[in-house]
Amino acid sequence: MANNDCAKTVCNKDLKICDEVAEGHCECRTTVHNATLCYCPRGFRLEGRVCVDIDECATVGTCAQKCINTPGGYICECYPGYRLTMGESSSDGPNTVGKCRARGSDPLLLLSNRAAIRRFDLISNKYEPLIAKLESAVAMDFLHKNDTLIWSDVSQEKIMICHMGKGLIVKDIRQCAEGGDNITLVDKDVSTPDGLAVDWVHQLLFWTDTGLDQINVVDLVSRRRRTLFSDGLDEPRAIAVDPSRGLIFWTDWGVNARIERAGMDGNDRAVLISGDSIKWPNGLALDILEQRVYWADAKVKLIMSCDYWGENTRLVIRSHERLRHPFSLTVFEERLYWTDWDHEGVLTANKFTGNDFKTVMNGVSGPMTVRVYHEMAQPDHPNKCADHECQHMCLPRAHLPAKREEDFVLKGRPYTCACMNGFMVSVDNHNYCVVESDASSSGFLRGSTPFSFTSLFFLLLIASVVIVGYIWYRKQPSQFAVLHVDNPVYRRTVEEVDADMDGFADGSGVANGAPREVKLVVEQQRNEHAAAPSAPTSLPTESMTAPLTSSMVM
Repeated sequence: MANNDCAKTVCNKDLKICDEVAEGHCECRTTVHNATLCYCPRGFRLEGRVCVDIDECATVGTCAQKCINTPGGYICECYPGYRLTMGESSSDGPNTVGKCRARGSDPLLLLSNRAAIRRFDLISNKYEPLIAKLESAVAMDFLHKNDTLIWSDVSQEKIMICHMGKGLIVKDIRQCAEGGDNITLVDKDVSTPDGLAVDWVHQLLFWTDTGLDQINVVDLVSRRRRTLFSDGLDEPRAIAVDPSRGLIFWTDWGVNARIERAGMDGNDRAVLISGDSIKWPNGLALDILEQRVYWADAKVKLIMSCDYWGENTRLVIRSHERLRHPFSLTVFEERLYWTDWDHEGVLTANKFTGNDFKTVMNGVSGPMTVRVYHEMAQPDHPNKCADHECQHMCLPRAHLPAKREEDFVLKGRPYTCACMNGFMVSVDNHNYCVVESDASSSGFLRGSTPFSFTSLFFLLLIASVVIVGYIWYRKQPSQFAVLHVDNPVYRRTVEEVDADMDGFADGSGVANGAPREVKLVVEQQRNEHAAAPSAPTSLPTESMTAPLTSSMVM
């Protein structure tokens, strides 16, 4: 057998091409056949006749947070507020992952399932009810600094608030009112608040309303509210905020399903994800540190992520077994947590790879929203509205992460003055608001024209015709049965409810999209979906046990 010419070329000491002393980090090793081969140590790979460094940081998930590549290795670091776990640095082996643990209190898992809100200690695995005696709690979020829980009750068509006290003291819902807290936050012009998100920096609450097809915001201090979007929405569901960037993100599982992004002031609206790859985007979560968006799709059976521009998408999990019907999603440290109606519980997996799949809680009937309650889930950021001069509401402007460093500068003031519903910004002073009906007559709308009596006459005439036609229509016999199918998954009367039960048996379950031990409320209501054979539907009925129910497919 001919000798390998590596000894004369690659391992030539004078050429310094493959020499353990040279910069190539190569070693010459003699084989059993008396040939000489070039060998690269761990952390390097052979390219031609030279060993080059392997960039371990190019592999997603090498480190939980920051990854710094070094010759032949890498270093894991954590963001402020986190600590690197001992014994898990790159020096311990090529397959170890540096994990970052949040400093402070033990993280708590919060879960709503209509009849109650529960908490689960992720360290001690201790579970207990938090707020009981609820009717239909669906969406839920918190304000960590003052130990406040906020949730939506879709049967009452309200958004509720309760100041829990330090450490989230377990309460009966009546204790919130008895303690002097105003338990009702929003109870007017709200229908089906499927998702809500708290801006903990600027004291704002954003929510989606799939009944009204709106996205709204309310100031948690002044209680003034404003409708941000009322058009271009079909079935808005989950919503998430990044106060550091002044951004909101939301999902829409309508006919043209998509994920959108906008500034907190309603400007800079953009579609991030759309097309055939997205169908029923139920859950939505933000990794603010890494500036990534995660979503769970209940029809395509996947969890994916992208950056704040809708680019650099990554598939995390695609599994019909693990993702039977995900509803809510949250991210904390290096893990994802989500609720699943068919699994009847809360599940978790690694946010980079989807591996290390576990069941955190099971036997939960109708699990809705899940959140991780911890101070690092709501870290401190500069308040863009700290020095605002707005009369009604201060809403942060979008400060988008840019692809070029020079684009990071936010020009102008970092907020927009907005007016509560029924008012508009004065054209003379953008800090002040005027009543919309008075704007024309008061000269606040430039270019406006006086409203003529002729126009008023024709408007009254048209209104009269419409009213007469409606009365005539009401008196006609109905040809079809009319069913109220506006999110009946949330509108149920629970026959047996014990919200304080152990074992999560609250008798208000949803499994495989169908109710269990509950009576579905189906109302006779006009202007809803008619149960006619030719009536079109925008909702998919694939593998559904109740195809007439709109939100039950989600």
